[in-house]
Parts: sequence; structure tokens; C-alpha cells
Amino acid sequence: MKDQHEDVDARLERLARATEAIRPRPDFGARVARALEAEGRSEVFHELRRPARRVLPALALAAAVSLVWAVESDQAFDDALAAYPDEMVELEW
Repeated sequence: MKDQHEDVDARLERLARATEAIRPRPDFGARVARALEAEGRSEVFHELRRPARRVLPALALAAAVSLVWAVESDQAFDDALAAYPDEMVELEW
């Protein structure tokens, strides 16, 4: 049991003595290296997908606005040509 009045240094010393014999398994370092290597490969794709999720709604909105603008421009062009069928029409974009 720990004493409530035990200071931090004494507590750390007691914990160090109690865990002195605990050691990692011999293959621990190799397992950690393999896990980091596997995570590193898949992490690249994850890091690329995360910003895309933030930008995708803005790109969808820009595409929708562009589509509306293109349709409106096409209608304005058709109206301008229909108004003066025999004359040359200069359009401003």
C-alpha cells in the first residue's frame, strides 16, 4: 500500500525497485519497427485523404456555381444571336 504522505521521490524510488526485473521480450524492438513501417506506408494515404475531406465540399460548390454560370452564359449567347439574326454581334464576357 502506498502512504498518502509519501513524497514523489520516495514513491518513484519504490516503483523503480518494484519494476526492476521487468524487461521487454527479445523481439519487442523488431515488432515495434515492423508496426511503424506498416503504419508509415498506410499513413501517407490517410494524410492525403484528410485534407481532401475538408476541400471537397468547397470544390463541389465551385463546380455547381461554374455549371450555373455556364448555362446562363449559353442562354445569354443564344438570346444575343436570336435578337440580331442578320447582323454581327459582339459579345462581352
